[in-house]
Amino acid sequence: EVWSDARNRAADEALAALVDVRGWVRHRVTGWAMDGARLHAEPGWAVGCTRAEARRVGAHFQQWAIWWVEHERLEATDARPSQEREYRAVAGIPAL
Repeated sequence: EVWSDARNRAADEALAALVDVRGWVRHRVTGWAMDGARLHAEPGWAVGCTRAEARRVGAHFQQWAIWWVEHERLEATDARPSQEREYRAVAGIPAL
């Protein structure tokens, strides 16, 4: 399903509000991936929360996956409640 720009903006605003209400720290990031032969990129949020919380919020906002950083490793994790699989590590993340 392809969302309209208006629906994406509304969901982004709702996600930011949810993160703020929960008191989590957030930073704007843009995720991207190859979708066949084209590059798909969309803005999102880096949020300080647990993996379980991130998966629940991702599922609530109808995301297939979330990015997760732990021990300087970036991973993609399935956000759908019916899935439990973890994707491979994508890259090492330098410590800040």
